[in-house]
Amino acid sequence: MAREMQMAVRRNLIGMAVAIGLTATCWAAAGLDEMAKSIVGATQTSDHASFINDNFVKEVASKLSSPGESDDAEGIDFDIFTYSQDPDYEQIRKTIKSEVKQAGDANGVIRVTFTQYGDEIAVEYHLKKSGERWLIDDVIYPNDDFSLRSGLDMK
Repeated sequence: MAREMQMAVRRNLIGMAVAIGLTATCWAAAGLDEMAKSIVGATQTSDHASFINDNFVKEVASKLSSPGESDDAEGIDFDIFTYSQDPDYEQIRKTIKSEVKQAGDANGVIRVTFTQYGDEIAVEYHLKKSGERWLIDDVIYPNDDFSLRSGLDMK
């Protein structure tokens, strides 16, 4: 009888641990779903300053807000959300979609796709968890194998 009781307690503890793990994963995904909605909203407008300051890791936000002062500084000369010079917001609004591609406890990837000037564009946002918030750590442009961090000369 005591052995059966120990086994029942053990099964319950394992069940609770699994449930806690699944709940944490669901919370992480829910937070990423909200971030995906915010990214979609930012992609459809040219006003990015407050979104960048609120949703990017500090070092990337700082670099985007104050590009290098010297003449030889590369900097970013395109819209980081649409990966273009002159975004076609009307076309983007009609075709944009997002998906949480990968989610973990501390890292996540949100892939946003849309059509612009007849081409399908993919942009991946690599996120890190900071406390209870998700922050964008890098933006990857898979069609060109290029990243925002590399464009900003950051590791």
